[in-house]
Amino acid sequence: MLDGQLAQTAHLIIAQIGYAQIEERGMQQSIKLINGNNVHPYEQSLEFQVWDAQGRLWLHSDNAPTTPIAHHDGYADIRHTGQPWRMLALWSPGHRFQVQVAEPVKDREEVAIDLATHSVFPMFLALPFLAGLIYLAVKQSMRPLDVVAYSVSARSQNNLDPIETTATPIEVRPLVIALNRLLARLSSALEFERRFTADAAHELRTPLAAIKVQAQVCQVSPDDVTRSHALSQVACGVDRASHLIEQLLRLARLDPLYGMSEAVPFDLGRLGQEAVDEVRPAAQEKNQDLNFVPPPVPLQLHGDPEMMGMAMRNLLENAIRYTPRDGTITAGVDHGPTSARFWVRDSGPGAPAEDLPHLTKRFYRGRNVASGGSGLGLPIVKRVAELNNARLNLCNMPEGGLEAALEWSLPENLNTKLLGDW
Repeated sequence: MLDGQLAQTAHLIIAQIGYAQIEERGMQQSIKLINGNNVHPYEQSLEFQVWDAQGRLWLHSDNAPTTPIAHHDGYADIRHTGQPWRMLALWSPGHRFQVQVAEPVKDREEVAIDLATHSVFPMFLALPFLAGLIYLAVKQSMRPLDVVAYSVSARSQNNLDPIETTATPIEVRPLVIALNRLLARLSSALEFERRFTADAAHELRTPLAAIKVQAQVCQVSPDDVTRSHALSQVACGVDRASHLIEQLLRLARLDPLYGMSEAVPFDLGRLGQEAVDEVRPAAQEKNQDLNFVPPPVPLQLHGDPEMMGMAMRNLLENAIRYTPRDGTITAGVDHGPTSARFWVRDSGPGAPAEDLPHLTKRFYRGRNVASGGSGLGLPIVKRVAELNNARLNLCNMPEGGLEAALEWSLPENLNTKLLGDW
C-alpha cells in the first residue's frame, strides 16, 4: 500500500512537470518541504528529484541531494542520510524526465504499526465478548442434546419406552429416532429373553417330572420287569429333554439375528440329498419308505447352507415322527420360472385345518400330541427361512398327509443360477 503511494506521488510530479514553464534549462530549482509541522499524522517525509534524459537535475526537494538517489529504475531499498529508505525511480512518457521519490523506512514502519494497532486492538477488546457470545450460543444450541441425555440417564433399566419426539428440535430429531430404534430392538431382545426363559422352564418341567416319577417307580418296584420298564421310560424322558434343550439352544442362537452376516452359494438339490441321508436311519427304524426327488438340473442359491441343512432335517424329522410305521415320506427339489422349492410330503394323518396357521408358533403341537414333539421344530424352520429370504408353507394334501415346503422367490431373492449353465 505504501509503495502504491510512492507511485502515486511520482505520477503527480510527472504530471506537474508537463505543465511547468521553465525558461532557463539546466537551472536547478528546489522546493521547500515542511517536515517539521506535518499537517496530518500519517504525512510522511518525502524526498524527490527530477532528472532529464541528459542526466541534468531540474527539481528536487529541499533536503534531497544534488546527486541521483539511485541509478536504476523501479523500486529499491537504499541508504540515505545514514538511514534505510524506500525509493521509486519512474520515467515520464517519452522518456524525457525521470522522477525519483524516496521516503524513510522508519516512517513507513511507524504508519504500519499504528494502523495494525488500531485494527487489532479493538479485536482484542472484542474477543472476550465474542467468546462469551459463542459460549452462550453453543450452550443454547446444545441444550436439546442435554435434555435428551437427561431423559435417557434418568430412566430405569426396565424403561425402554421410546423418547418423545414432538418437542425435539429438528436438528436432534434424527438422533432421537435412532435411539428409539435401538430401544425398540433392546425391548424386543429383552422380551425374547423373558419369553424364552418362561417357555423353557414350562416345557422342561414336564419331562423332568416324568423322569422323576419313573425313577421313583424304579426305586419302589419289587420285580425286575417293572424296574426295567421304568428305566426305559427314564431313558425316553432323558431323550425328550435332551431334544427339547437342543431345540431351545437353536432358537436362542437364531432369534437375536437380524440377517445373514455372509451368504455363500450352495446347491439346493445336493443339500436336500444330504439331509435325507442323515435322517434315513430314523426312518428305517419305523420301516418307513424315504425317497428323494432331485431337481432336473443343479440349482444354486445363496444363504447359510448349515442353517438350511438344519431346517431341512427338522422338516424330515417332523415327517418321520408323525408318519405311522410302514408309511411313505418323499422329499424333493423343484423350481419354476420365478421360484425354487424344497418340499417334504408324508403319508401321515396331516393336520386339522384349524391347526395349520398355528403350527409355526412355539411349543404349539396341535391336537396330535402323542408323537412327543417339542413344538419347536417348525418355529425353528420358519426362523431359518426368514434369515435366508425364504418362506415356509404348510398344507394338507388331497390324498392325505402334510406337505411342508421351503420356497424362494428367484427374481426378488439373491442371485440364482443353474449350475448346468456354468
